[in-house]
Amino acid sequence: MSVKIHNLGSEKGRQSAIVAAISTSLVREFKKREKVVLVVPGGRTAKLILPVLSQLDLPWNRITVLPADERWVPKDHDDSNEGLIAATMSSAIKKGARLLGIKTDGADPFKELETIEAKLTAIELPLAVVFLGMGEDGHVASIFPFDSRQESPKGMVCATLRPDHPRVSLTPRLLLNSTRIVLAVSGKAKYDVIAEALQPGDADALPVRFVLHQDQTTVDVFTC
Repeated sequence: MSVKIHNLGSEKGRQSAIVAAISTSLVREFKKREKVVLVVPGGRTAKLILPVLSQLDLPWNRITVLPADERWVPKDHDDSNEGLIAATMSSAIKKGARLLGIKTDGADPFKELETIEAKLTAIELPLAVVFLGMGEDGHVASIFPFDSRQESPKGMVCATLRPDHPRVSLTPRLLLNSTRIVLAVSGKAKYDVIAEALQPGDADALPVRFVLHQDQTTVDVFTC
């Protein structure tokens, strides 16, 4: 397990450190290959970090931006991660970044898994950077505690039912196929979850454990 905890003193400090970590990793990957994939979250984490990241002077035309998960709603819905990412990263998209959504026009996400997976098989692997947030229940992307999920044939994406909307998510298998994972958490409640999750235990109970207990990629946890 290669996990580093970076406890920053302020939200602004955490924001700067996360942006620097992501950009440094992207620049390093550009030296190895022409195209890279950046996985990003939705929610509050996206609203805080992605507008700042989007302003950086990076070769955005070489970057595909991929949501870590998606609610099965139209792109113009308030709960759409793709819509949120498009808005918060509008500067990068104008500079040529490609936003690859994982929502299709199909009504049932469980029936769309093969279609989504077909899109994902064309992306550049390993993923350059996987940027994730975490809920107070320890969920990452749309991998929730003790959740019933249906995976696509190659295990790249999964679908699940949630109280608000059905969701699709990149699977742990795909998320870990990356060169670096950047995990953003804030507040004492989430810090306590990280402390608990760093101890051995059931990943079904605390899904963030699948990120913290593995030997495939480096993980940096940024807290404040």
